[in-house]
Amino acid sequence: MQGGRATRNDKPPVVVESDQGLQISLWTSARWKSNIDLKDSPVQEIWLRLHSLHIPPHFRFIWLNTLIVDGCHFLSDAVLPFCLLPLLPKLKTLQVRNCDFVKIIFDVTTMGPLPFALKTLILERLPNLENVWNSNVELTFPDVKSLALCDLPKLKYDMLKPFTHLEPHPLNQVCIQKLTPNIEHLILGEHELNMILSGEFQGNHLNKLKVLTLSFEYDEFLQRVPNIEKLEVCDGFFKEIFCFDSLNVDEDGLVSQLKVICWDSLPELVSIGSENFGIVPFLRNLETLQVISCLSSINLVPCTVSFSNLTYLLVQNCKSLLYLFTSSTARSLGQLKTMEISWCDSIEEIVSSTEEGDESDENEIIFQQLNCLKLIRLGKLRRFYKGSLSFPSLEEFTVIGCERMESLCAGTVKTDKLLEVNINWGGDVIPLETNLNSAMQNR
Repeated sequence: MQGGRATRNDKPPVVVESDQGLQISLWTSARWKSNIDLKDSPVQEIWLRLHSLHIPPHFRFIWLNTLIVDGCHFLSDAVLPFCLLPLLPKLKTLQVRNCDFVKIIFDVTTMGPLPFALKTLILERLPNLENVWNSNVELTFPDVKSLALCDLPKLKYDMLKPFTHLEPHPLNQVCIQKLTPNIEHLILGEHELNMILSGEFQGNHLNKLKVLTLSFEYDEFLQRVPNIEKLEVCDGFFKEIFCFDSLNVDEDGLVSQLKVICWDSLPELVSIGSENFGIVPFLRNLETLQVISCLSSINLVPCTVSFSNLTYLLVQNCKSLLYLFTSSTARSLGQLKTMEISWCDSIEEIVSSTEEGDESDENEIIFQQLNCLKLIRLGKLRRFYKGSLSFPSLEEFTVIGCERMESLCAGTVKTDKLLEVNINWGGDVIPLETNLNSAMQNR
């Protein structure tokens, strides 16, 4: 069934059955589902006909753990009416998006706990949402680890201020600390972050936060969440990241636990940091770096950056990138185990020669721990590096769609463990009979 109309191969829609047959069909189809997208599911009839349907005794959505409510404009005030709450004992994830008329999420009438232990709550693009629950009650979700709040212009934003017993918040305003006291992953829209920064926000308010996902400039906010381990930034339109004024930044406390960074779909991003030494302390602790679809960046990082703990690097679809690192940064990658570079149309070399004598064998770059190297669809790539290279741990090397690259480097290249080179998606390989440069020329 598509768009509420039966196609030639569909069974007749439930709405043409008798009322009793409709109810039997609804409860039977809903009972065993583990995931429901309400917009495209016949189960939406339960919401549409809630006041006329007779809910069978002891009925439960016994397996339902994920409910997606996206673009359901038939909903009025509440997403989950009070009479439906007891039917969802296994609900773990609730996603509500693009519902123009929704004002509250949970229609509750008592102060007791909900009958399910929600773990993920995602609220996005709800222009009339005013609160998470009714104004006369107060809920808490101690099991929620992941919370998304994006594009909610009418939400009572005192929910983003800290909770204290001395100054309790009004019942018609939500306190995020009490709503989700054990949150570990927070996704914020720009409007929501601005409300936090303009409110009475305390540094220890989100001290359990491990993952932060944003879509805008966030340098000031990072100074308030020192314990995050993963930072995701996506779908933004700013030109710089990590351009702190070193005089105003406590470098020792700045996201010192940060281990993973993922930048995705930042088409105007030009600079990741600056020559300012303020970005060095926490980038040095990174273990994973992913840069995807950052279309305006010419190089990955400034030449002064060291990645002494980086183990995984993924760079994909960065169309303006000319090179990844300077030779000085490349020499700091002693712990790097996996490097994947793909679909970067302009890149000419992976490591740029910046120091006098880079081309000599004495100044070779050693990637001591690199085990896997993949170079895919890099149409202008001429070489990995102009000087000499050593890969003592390399066991997997893939090069596909790099027609202009005739050798890995102009100098010597050492690969003690590598036995073959993968050259296409079909699994064809070239045995490494002499050295890697010779194998590249024989592709």
